[in-house]
Amino acid sequence: MLSRLLSKSYLFYILFIHFSCSSSVQQKESIKDTESIKIKYAKGFSISYEDGYKIITVNQAWKNASQPIHYILLSKGQDLPQSSKGKTVIRTPIKKVVCLSTTHTPFMDLLGESSKIIGLSGSQYISSPNIRQLIKEGKIKEVGKENGINLELILDLDVDLVIGYAMNQSDNNYLQMTRTALPLVLNSEYLEESPLGKAEWIKFVAAFFDKEQDADSIFNGIEKEYLYTSQLAQQQVNRPSVFANIPYGGTWYVAGGRSFGAKYIQDAGGEYVFAKDTSQGSVPMNIEVVFQMAHKADFWINVSDFRTLEELRSVDNRFTEFEAFKQGNIFNNNHKVNENGGIEYWELGVARPDIVLKDLAKIFHPQLFSDKELYFYQQLK
Repeated sequence: MLSRLLSKSYLFYILFIHFSCSSSVQQKESIKDTESIKIKYAKGFSISYEDGYKIITVNQAWKNASQPIHYILLSKGQDLPQSSKGKTVIRTPIKKVVCLSTTHTPFMDLLGESSKIIGLSGSQYISSPNIRQLIKEGKIKEVGKENGINLELILDLDVDLVIGYAMNQSDNNYLQMTRTALPLVLNSEYLEESPLGKAEWIKFVAAFFDKEQDADSIFNGIEKEYLYTSQLAQQQVNRPSVFANIPYGGTWYVAGGRSFGAKYIQDAGGEYVFAKDTSQGSVPMNIEVVFQMAHKADFWINVSDFRTLEELRSVDNRFTEFEAFKQGNIFNNNHKVNENGGIEYWELGVARPDIVLKDLAKIFHPQLFSDKELYFYQQLK
């Protein structure tokens, strides 16, 4: 009897060691598989893979941030490695998420993880049918907007991850959340200088769900379509001149010549009228300067939330002197708007620059994609 018990105990021990080692090997193999993930365009983050865990670094959490922020992803119950010092620890698996920007949700949707969202900021502006259904069913709570974030509600939700953003080191929401035990990570895709750079943040989000391979495949498809469209646009002999935006309070904030907005125009086969500018952000100008530079431009795009030429004229009659106005060549990115005023371009457009570029290429070169309807854009009538 004793020998049988010893034999069973020994067998159990062998099986335990076997499965433990197999689990460890599988985890390491999973880490090894994801080491092939490369960041091609995004400058704002990096991912490194260690022995059984990941380190995600946000290089610049806000404009002119002096230090990067490091996140270390560990399984629940996993001991802290020595390298965890000075890093924010995020425990996995992630089952409950709060997103503090509508631009974060398309990445969750594309990765098939939107069902894990239980809190949103600005949920009424969401366009995704999948996420809107979850909101309707009461599975996603509104957690407040901008400086009105309901911190107490987020704490009550007992989340595994809060995907947020900060405009600067003194950002009120950021400061309040860092004083709690909330598992907060900052997504700074808005600082990227290129459309594909913004879209590549799907790999950042994917890393928290062990879906880097999926993200890589999704992004490669987006990149392929974007580059194909750009190649077609660059082959066109004619490059129409283009300008964008409208003035606010007497100041026209022009997209810098090295901004992602300028990149879109260039890649779509247009000639941006402020292309010689070397700024990456927006440049304040008065309307007289813009008129001097752009009054003969062929196209005018991204005119706030205006939907008709008459609405635009009623704001400032000088707009009618632009050649683009006279020719009716004004296009806006508000074709798809939900009943609460949410514009899908500002949500899905971040994750799908290939669709945005195809719209712009079709606008500047109507002979391209003649069988396709504009998705994000519409022509003002």
